[in-house]
Amino acid sequence: MTNPHQLGEGPFFRTDIQGLRALAVVFVVLYHAQVPLFSGGYVGVDVFFVISGYLITGLLMRETERCGSIDFAAFYARRIRRLLPAALLVLVTTALAARVLLSPLEQWEMVPSLLFSALYSSNLWFASQATDYLASDVHANPLLHTWSLSVEEQFYLAWPLLILLVAKAGRADRTKTRLVWVMAAVLAISLAASLWLTVTAHAWAFFGSPTRAWEFATGGLAFMAQGRMAALSGRIKDILAATGLALMFAAVLLFDNATPFPGWAALLPVAGAGLVVAVGAGPQGRVSRLFKHSAWQVVGNLSYSWYLWHWPVLGFQAVLWGSSTLPVRMLWVGVSLALAAVTYHFVENRVRFSAALAVRPLRSFAVGILLTAVGTGSALGLRALAKDAMASPQQAGLEAVRSDLPRIYSEGCHLPYGVESFPACVYGDQSADRTMVLFGDSHAAQWFPALERVATEMGWRLISLTKSACPSAMVTPYNAALARRYQECAAWQARVLKRIAAERPTVVVLGNSSRYLRYGIDAQAWREGMAGTLAGVRQAGAIAMIVRDTPAPGFDVPVCLSRAAWREHGDAACRFERRNALDPRVVEIDQVAAQGMDHVFLVDLSDMLCDGSECRAAIDGRVAYRDDHHLTTAVSARLAPALRERLVAALESHPLRTPYSPLPTQTR
Repeated sequence: MTNPHQLGEGPFFRTDIQGLRALAVVFVVLYHAQVPLFSGGYVGVDVFFVISGYLITGLLMRETERCGSIDFAAFYARRIRRLLPAALLVLVTTALAARVLLSPLEQWEMVPSLLFSALYSSNLWFASQATDYLASDVHANPLLHTWSLSVEEQFYLAWPLLILLVAKAGRADRTKTRLVWVMAAVLAISLAASLWLTVTAHAWAFFGSPTRAWEFATGGLAFMAQGRMAALSGRIKDILAATGLALMFAAVLLFDNATPFPGWAALLPVAGAGLVVAVGAGPQGRVSRLFKHSAWQVVGNLSYSWYLWHWPVLGFQAVLWGSSTLPVRMLWVGVSLALAAVTYHFVENRVRFSAALAVRPLRSFAVGILLTAVGTGSALGLRALAKDAMASPQQAGLEAVRSDLPRIYSEGCHLPYGVESFPACVYGDQSADRTMVLFGDSHAAQWFPALERVATEMGWRLISLTKSACPSAMVTPYNAALARRYQECAAWQARVLKRIAAERPTVVVLGNSSRYLRYGIDAQAWREGMAGTLAGVRQAGAIAMIVRDTPAPGFDVPVCLSRAAWREHGDAACRFERRNALDPRVVEIDQVAAQGMDHVFLVDLSDMLCDGSECRAAIDGRVAYRDDHHLTTAVSARLAPALRERLVAALESHPLRTPYSPLPTQTR
């Protein structure tokens, strides 16, 4: 990403570091373009962090040794000229493109990330959004990649001060020794925090500056070690550099989105990059010769601008044309590279090497303030335009849909990831003899409005026991937000079955997302897990009613409807094919799991959401989904009569423990 001024040039120029920049950006771009074999290409960002730590430490150490201090004004003036012009150009262009290409709802939801990016703190915003299970998907945000820029900019605030304090803390001839120990301490503490948070709060481990500081410190220690490395033979240095490259390529080839990262896995690319920059391979080194080719040097020069442009270009391409083939994505990668070349020559270098700005740091600070104001203004301008567009009743309704959640969310009865215990969560007629239990993940929780209405009409108790991303089948899924196996889920499932055994309910309604089979749970594990749950329910003497998962649109429904309304296309543009929206495998596996058990019923309400071969995004003027897979409260409540019909049929076929007189079935 960064290519700090006065480093990598003149007497300090190293073709291997320039090539390493090129390699890092190629890793990241090809990963985002979904090129095969680059499933772990995101580690290119970690390589950038190590390079920055090495180069900035070198710059500051040389200045400290030469002058006895650090000229903070000059240092930050160079950072401003180097980083801000290109970044703000991309931010403003992205805001303009969003206004033209995105729906009002998308524009409105993009404003915070644009504002935080302009203020160099988007990593904090994305960490908070990724932590929020209910937040819109951050991965679709065209500014998501700016998180790493914010981390670097925050590093630039702290690192010079740290080096100066260490330099002033004792004898000058012991500065390097003290600094090595301090950097080692930063590395150890930051790495420990990263390992802990990768397990407990993954988003903050990934996006947070404190948990990435060890990667910069690795680069700093690599600089401090290069004196010792210089004494090694050329052969040994070549072996170490080649080992470093091998470690980075291993991470790119072996890692994927399921790898717990950063955590222990980040050691591979960070150690690899650290080895390459530490050995100080001279012009005759094999790595230097490998990267000496002009193509690597050119891409290294363009790496910062290419990193800035590639993600918005790929993101807007997806908005315009949806899913695309690899050749099409590579075409747009080429477009982003062309934009990077123009930006590098006409923005980066023009400002970076401006004699008028370089002569007085205050001028650079003035430019920085101006650019920050422009970036902030673009965010506020987009907000004003989006707010105006969202003023129409239809668009305002779509925004309201985002927060159209069952009340069990606000009342603490739908549990987030880290919570295992649950409150009573009793609804309906709390003094009734008959009890119904709702058990499952958020796809069970979406049926709460319907079941609450059914329980109230029938005079039953309703106990709601649901947890985010945790199914009622006794399996332990991988949780992408936590980047690990979801152990809290297994503990919660066991607690729920104990609660069911104690309550002895009449009916247990089981609801689950059908996505687990696509994310690490195989068919056999699901069958055994569902069989275990059904056995527990039947041992409690209850009817088990499995509600089939709702059709999955495969796109964000409110966004689609917002686009359709904005472009006057009508709701029909957001219909989707039933055969692609319903996964028959889960139903088939559930049926196999229930073999040999009586009073287990499958309820399929997809006919209420689909007409023949097509499913609807809106039903009777009500938006059906609040995102790309959860029903809205309004539509769930509307399906209560149909759900009641199935429940009544199940009750009439079951020898209940106490007399039952069915109520008249309501018309739809």
